[in-house]
Amino acid sequence: MERLHSMNVHRYIDLPFEVQWPDDDLFTFDSDNKAFQNVIFKDNEWKPGNQKLIDFLDNAGIGIIHVESFFTHRQHHGALHTDYSWLSNHTKLNISRGGKDSGIEWYTSTNPVNVPPIPADQTQKLKDHILTASMKTCTKIGSATTHKPSLCNVGQLHRTYNHSDEDRHTLCFVLTYKNTPKVLDFDDAIELLKEHIE
Repeated sequence: MERLHSMNVHRYIDLPFEVQWPDDDLFTFDSDNKAFQNVIFKDNEWKPGNQKLIDFLDNAGIGIIHVESFFTHRQHHGALHTDYSWLSNHTKLNISRGGKDSGIEWYTSTNPVNVPPIPADQTQKLKDHILTASMKTCTKIGSATTHKPSLCNVGQLHRTYNHSDEDRHTLCFVLTYKNTPKVLDFDDAIELLKEHIE
């Protein structure tokens, strides 16, 4: 990983087993479309092959609330965003395939903005929005490839990149504190999994 700032945004994790990808026919991406595309998996599409991962995280006090995959087109950058409508430090376990010269870049910004803007009366739910920023206001703080299992801070501004001639798929496990819906803080993820952090 490129180290540009002390902020924790990425760590490799040494899993004692292979993460199993859902069936290929579930990855219904349009490879000619550069727009953001993701697929959300049902439990029966990812759990049966990943009991070792579920047990491994459970033993560390960690749950999985949501599993998805997203697509980064060859020779393309994804949009800069956070996974919520505000800055946070919540964690995903990511692993990618395809696009060997690809990964994630993290940034800070002097002027992050909600898209679309959140109304004053907050009549729209926060999940209907993302936090983004003009690249002109940003400073890069790190980058990493995720072709091996990675803890990623997706509560900070980040974007994917793919400089290769091959499309990139990323499998994402959204982590929580065990038996709660609360997303897992990145620093806590490192502490809970410290024996397996590279």
